[in-house]
Order: sequence, then structure tokens, then C-alpha cells
Amino acid sequence: EIIRQTAAKLKDKKHTVGFYVWDEPFCDYLFKEARRQSDILNEADPEALLFSVFPPSYNPGPTWDNGQYAGAFEEYIRRLEPPVLSMDSYPVGNYCKLYDGLVYTDEMQLDDSPMWLDLFLARNLARKYDLPFWFYYQGCSVYSTEKLTFPMVRMMMYAAVLYGAKGLQNYTATGACHLPSETGKDYPRNWTVLLATGEKGEFFEDQKKIHAEFKNLGNTLMALENRGVYHSTDLMPYGKYGDIYKTYADSIADSTVLAGELPGRTSVGELQDAYGNTYLLVLNREFEKPLEAKIPLKGAYHIYEVSREDGKQYLLDAADALKVSLAPG
Repeated sequence: EIIRQTAAKLKDKKHTVGFYVWDEPFCDYLFKEARRQSDILNEADPEALLFSVFPPSYNPGPTWDNGQYAGAFEEYIRRLEPPVLSMDSYPVGNYCKLYDGLVYTDEMQLDDSPMWLDLFLARNLARKYDLPFWFYYQGCSVYSTEKLTFPMVRMMMYAAVLYGAKGLQNYTATGACHLPSETGKDYPRNWTVLLATGEKGEFFEDQKKIHAEFKNLGNTLMALENRGVYHSTDLMPYGKYGDIYKTYADSIADSTVLAGELPGRTSVGELQDAYGNTYLLVLNREFEKPLEAKIPLKGAYHIYEVSREDGKQYLLDAADALKVSLAPG
């Protein structure tokens, strides 16, 4: 009854578009309860977006290690029938006390992160069930993060877009999610957009700028479908999840336009519009260094650049390689 009363109270509010039903359901009884509440809300407000988010593969239940993650993710979709497929991942932190082996280091950065496996799976399931893909990225210090820079945040945002994400969500805009370090060392709480006091955090201006970029790119990106995601060979295969990665990863040999290997810590999303035009989104996964490179193509092409400044397309010289100059992340 409380759920019905809350829905009735909120549904006609100007800015109510839906209800956040459940955060990270991952097992049978959570699926049952999330579906029960979704049905109540749907009856109370049939036009509302009934939102939930599936957890990353580091969680108390289904994981890649125990072989249950892919099955649980698909079961979540079948049983809850969400209007969008949303998942989260907060890979920059010290997970060692929670999940063995997930410790962030400057040397590895995210080269061996299971986040990439999670993204491949989410992309595939979004395709299979014809659902928009949304992604919660890490925007603050979580699990005693000893280091978090905006290039790290930016890289996670663009990584999701490589896989066709149509919605990006920040966890979280304030530093309230900070957890104290087990070592007793207190890490800065201003690694965020806003402080809990309402003051600007360290990421405020950068976040404002990247929101403007995505607004400019939005009309183009929303019309594109992901056809493949290709990573340089320094990602994953030698790591703990290497064998699983090989079963999910797209092969650059299947690309319609890319030829050869990618530069270190480089990823490319190959996307296509309804007219068959191919778009390449190039990501510098390196957090500390810029990327200056030429990415070989299978032939000479007329190349257009979609500007992050105004969203317009500009014709560049025809070339058999894509010249990129990218900041860290």
C-alpha cells in the first residue's frame, strides 16, 4: 500500500519520469521482490519508467569466477522485463577485502578489469532483447579509492559508449559514497562533482564540459548501433579472465574498415547508422599519457569528423589511416 500511495503522490509531479525500483538485484528472492514492486508501480502509473540496475560481476552472488554471472544477468532480464538494460561498474578502488584479485594499480590501470567482460555481455544482451543500454560509471571515491582523476572517470564514460550505451549515469554526483580506508588513511572526498555540503567538487568543471560534449554528439550517437568493439592486445588476454574474454571479445579481423593491430591501450568502437555509414569511436584507455597515433584502415576512405564542439560533421582529407590525437582517458 505504501508503494501505491507513493506512486500516486509522485506520478503527476512535473519531473517524475519513473521510479527506481531496485538497485542490483542478483538472486531469486530479489528478482521476485523487484518484479512484485514493478507490477504494483506499473498498475499505479502505466506510463512510468520502471528502472532497476544489474550489478557488476564483483558481487556477493553470481560472478565470472563461479560461472553464474552471464546466466543471472539474462535471468534478471527475463524475469523483470526492464524497459532499459542498465548495469553498473566501479572498478577504480581497493576491492581486495571484498573480492579477491580486484585491486587497482597504476601499472595495470584497467587492462585486467572484468569491467570489459561485463560490458561485452551487457552489449550482447541488449542486442538480443532489443533494449536500450544504460551504464552507471564511477564518479567518486568508492571502496577506499587511493587515486581517482577525471581522465579515469571520462574513460569509463566513453568505454560504455564504445559498446553502444545510450544512457550514462554517475555514481555518484556527491562524495557521500566514500568509505573509510581500512589502513586508517583518509582519502580526499572532493573527488566528485559536488560535495555533500553543496559546494563544487574537483570534477565539477570537467563534468560540465563533458556533458556539453555528449550533448553535441548526442544526435549522432543516439542514431548509431554498435557493430563491434576492438581492443589493443594489452587488454585482458594474459589476465585472470583471459579465457572467458576470448569467448566474448570481437575480433578486429571482422571489422569492415580497420586493419592490423591497435596501438597500446587503445580501443575502438565500430558503429553504424541506418544508411550503412560506419563511425569509429576511438578511446585512449591510458589515464596518464595522451595518444598520438595513426590507425590503419583497409583502404582509402573519405573521412568525416563529428565535432565534440558543435556536433557537426567536417570533411577531412581522404586517407588509408585514421590520425588520432587524444588526451588521457
